Amino acid sequence: MRRECRAGTARCSGADCCRNNPDPDKQGTAALKDSIVELGYTEDFDIDSKFNTDIYKNALDSLLAENPDDAVYLEQKKHFDEFE
Repeated sequence: MRRECRAGTARCSGADCCRNNPDPDKQGTAALKDSIVELGYTEDFDIDSKFNTDIYKNALDSLLAENPDDAVYLEQKKHFDEFE
């Protein structure tokens, strides 16, 4: 079954459609900021001073301490470690 993503940005099928991820994705956000600056929408600024991933990391670590074998939390940790 194919359906349009609720956000209207992608075509998808099954459970992967519009999958939410609470990860702050610092690298992706920094790349978006760079693109916006490059396009002239804003002046450059220090994103690190406005971005705190410690809150998410601490929450995820706490969840993993309580549920060390949880596949969802392990996948979130893998994603965070790669893109933080």
